Amino acid sequence: WPTANGSDGNSVFLLPNALSEAGNDSPANWRPSAHGAYSARFARAGGQGENHGSPGLVDTQMQAPFAPSPDAAWSMVILPDTQNYVKRVRDLPIFFQQTNWIKDNRDLFNIQLVMQEGDFVNNNDTDNPTSGDQTGDQQWANGRAAMSVLDGYVPYIIAAGNHDFGFTNADNRDTQLNDYFQPSQNPLNDPAQGGILKGVFQSGHLENAYYEVQGADGRDLLVFSLEFWPRQAVINWANQIAGLPQYQDHTAVLLTHSYMDQDEEYWDVTPPVSGLGSDGNDGIEMWNELVRFNGNFEMTFNGHIGGDGVGFKHSVGLEGNDVYQMLIDTQFETNGGNGWLRVVEFLEDGKTVRVRTYSPFLDMSRTSPAHQFELVLSQLPMTPGDFNADGVVDNSDLAAWSDHLGLAQDARRIDGDADGYGAVDGADFLAWQRQLGPRAGSSSTPAAEAVPEPAAFATMALALAAACGLAPRRRGL
Repeated sequence: WPTANGSDGNSVFLLPNALSEAGNDSPANWRPSAHGAYSARFARAGGQGENHGSPGLVDTQMQAPFAPSPDAAWSMVILPDTQNYVKRVRDLPIFFQQTNWIKDNRDLFNIQLVMQEGDFVNNNDTDNPTSGDQTGDQQWANGRAAMSVLDGYVPYIIAAGNHDFGFTNADNRDTQLNDYFQPSQNPLNDPAQGGILKGVFQSGHLENAYYEVQGADGRDLLVFSLEFWPRQAVINWANQIAGLPQYQDHTAVLLTHSYMDQDEEYWDVTPPVSGLGSDGNDGIEMWNELVRFNGNFEMTFNGHIGGDGVGFKHSVGLEGNDVYQMLIDTQFETNGGNGWLRVVEFLEDGKTVRVRTYSPFLDMSRTSPAHQFELVLSQLPMTPGDFNADGVVDNSDLAAWSDHLGLAQDARRIDGDADGYGAVDGADFLAWQRQLGPRAGSSSTPAAEAVPEPAAFATMALALAAACGLAPRRRGL
């Protein structure tokens, strides 16, 4: 079985549909055990610093095919450290498999952004690679070819990790990132062609840049991609951008290579990173001086950290904003990382985000709570009465209201609660009636075809009777 650096490789397990003598004999039915999938758990064993899964008690039910959530409005994809795919010819096809999966599933999942978390290559600039069989130039060319699959299809952002600097590993701040990637290569990135890139810290350099992305649900993202161990001047620059008035209603996102670790603590560097001087900021400092400081930050993404390669931390900023901080790094698994990627889905309710982890190489999902979970962002403005968030106030919204009449709302639902007071009642029906017909956010006249069916009038009458007796309500604090 293929091995990974410092490891004798993953343990393996047999797929549930092959639990037979004949199935057992087929190599195609064996997979590397991966914690979080088919009940496998993370384990270190053998004394070589392995980072692999133990199959444990393997599920006997095959996973359902990986498909978009039916209530998702759009999604973005996170690519963990890609360094071990590009450093070896044997594993490079898996990187192509990831980007081709994104391209092929762009419309199905409504993928509107790809973010790579740094350590794009294993060695930035050397003819004698520390591992693998590709020089620094070859590694960058390999990665460029894999990402070019997305040009013209999906915008992407690449963070600069420690291995993307210097000769082999952060020997200095020189990087070939800008030699192999320019905004003009992907029109969806290129600001001259209306792309998402809006500004850079240093002209001609993408190590520190910010982007604007408008999701299909109307959520505006302000994404910062910051260099490994960012300098103080970079943090100050990012603070200035995040504080601009035009971004106060955006959801700010930090993409950087190293920020938090697998123990749900911030990355803490003492002493300074060799070769990069003493001016850098670790995870604790980035939280205190940038993320915590700005009320529009809601999410962070990073890689870099081994162990089980996964982490999650929920914190609250100075303005009371919830900030969800996520780590995924699969580079220490076999096959360069086993092809894992994350799909981050923004749901139609305008606030819930569902995070899922999938490998097109293995065609497996990681379904444990560490790899599949939900979080709640700031609520997007909603047209009163558009209970199903489809942009039109019509009879389907009345059905949603009727189904939830008299119920207190779950924190992650908006069906039937037009005024946001946490209960579904007659006042919500009146809000629906006032908005009947117009497209969400428009001032058009209600459409004649939106008149309710006769069977709905009895429900309406009860609702109106309830609404007439309502006293003014106040939001709970």
